[in-house]
Amino acid sequence: MKQRLALARAMLTKPDLLILDEPINGLDPQGIIEVRELLLRINHEYHASILISSHILDELSKIADTIGIIDHGAMLAEVSMKELTAKGIDLESYYLGLLGGGGKNVESYPHGN
Repeated sequence: MKQRLALARAMLTKPDLLILDEPINGLDPQGIIEVRELLLRINHEYHASILISSHILDELSKIADTIGIIDHGAMLAEVSMKELTAKGIDLESYYLGLLGGGGKNVESYPHGN
């Protein structure tokens, strides 16, 4: 309820940008679905950009248009989910490949800007 309340309070001012840190942390599966749907609705209905910091890659892949991978303060890659999906690459494999953690051949992955 705290996450939902915080989102509702933030939307009172109709911001152009929401910055969220781990917005689904501690939620049950139904709560995760509700927050995901709420974020997508905020983006589509209010045209608000949403910046999400999270380590839950599967959930990010369901919400995000563009993914930025940051490691130790450095931007390693910026890539669209459309690019990854078109190449048949899941976000977790992409991430692990960038960090040398056993993902597929990262050299063939799109890196964006």
